Amino acid sequence: MRIISTYAGHESSITVYIDGKITVIELDKFTGNKYFSLKECNVVEQSEILEQALEAAGIENDFDIWVNGSVHDRENGTLAEEKLENIINFKKTIRGPGHHMCHAHSAYWQSPFDKAYLISSDGGGNDGCFNIYECNRKTGPILSERIDRFDFGTYYALIACTIPQVGKTTKFYYDAAGKAMALAGQLQIQLDPDLVSAIRSFYSNGDKGQYIKYVGIDNVAFNNNLKLTKGNTPAKGFDNQRLGMMVARANQKVFEEKFANILQDRQYYVGLQQDNLIVTGGCALNVTNNQKLSDLFPNMNTFVPSNPTDGGLSLGAMFWYLHLTATDLPEQDYKFSGIPLIQNKKFRKKRKTPIKTIANMIKEGKVIGIVEGNAEIGPRALGHRSIIVDQV
Repeated sequence: MRIISTYAGHESSITVYIDGKITVIELDKFTGNKYFSLKECNVVEQSEILEQALEAAGIENDFDIWVNGSVHDRENGTLAEEKLENIINFKKTIRGPGHHMCHAHSAYWQSPFDKAYLISSDGGGNDGCFNIYECNRKTGPILSERIDRFDFGTYYALIACTIPQVGKTTKFYYDAAGKAMALAGQLQIQLDPDLVSAIRSFYSNGDKGQYIKYVGIDNVAFNNNLKLTKGNTPAKGFDNQRLGMMVARANQKVFEEKFANILQDRQYYVGLQQDNLIVTGGCALNVTNNQKLSDLFPNMNTFVPSNPTDGGLSLGAMFWYLHLTATDLPEQDYKFSGIPLIQNKKFRKKRKTPIKTIANMIKEGKVIGIVEGNAEIGPRALGHRSIIVDQV
């Protein structure tokens, strides 16, 4: 069986299943374009990229099934099949499940758990914003609760965009949340309860009024000039950098508080799932929050996949289809399921270097690069590419 799964939204990716092995091609890494979206390219560009990506992976373009994006309330990350039928050679095509269901399948089948309680939290999606699933090996992820009012990813990024250290230096809004998270740990002072209350109100019911009044930006600027649109730099906010650090910290505090409250309110259900928790979706990149959840529930085993963002959706759609058709999932380390990092044809001469030689090179101040195996998947994945240097 030869299956290809594609996701064409931001952080586009391709996943291929061939005779019991899965290969993932993350197109942002392949193209060198961060947050790359295949959907935004014209058909000619899409064709070239798809052909080049499959060629780089050494995969013959001949598939039994094409799982094309996902569909729920609306199509999500799909490609025009009729325009690409000569580019992707397939016998049959289907659409995958909803956005968060793809997140859930991607994370669950990579986890070591038989049973788990799974939270998928993202800045939107075509099937919710904050979804809770109960998972086991027989049924896979089953939606337990959908809470659309908890769009934590969007709230966190919106507030981040108003911070001068973040909004004025951010070209893509996807970067805003990460910068704000880093900034949040730099100022350890007592926070003004009014600021925390203003941000809490924003998260709870979308009320921007208290926050706008506190930081001193006008309502028009906040609503119209801080749009979460790729390529639009949300530069209009406030100018007080010290206030910006306090906002970053308060934003992180409320984000963690909201997540913890949801889990605490549902401890009984978490216990039914053998105290295993999986966190995925874009919000799972908030490592500080992940650690806080682990500390808050010390008896709970917590798992976050290396690719919780939209870059993992084609893999999730592939897992969904394999599970749906009762096909055994490959037993492999999915963290290293990318294409080979080194193509042998590019290296004509090979020689083994003794450990002693490498040790002497390091001692002499040389910088050693180590590359092996397949590429890692996920925005922060490491392991098969390392740099060794003696900094003493």
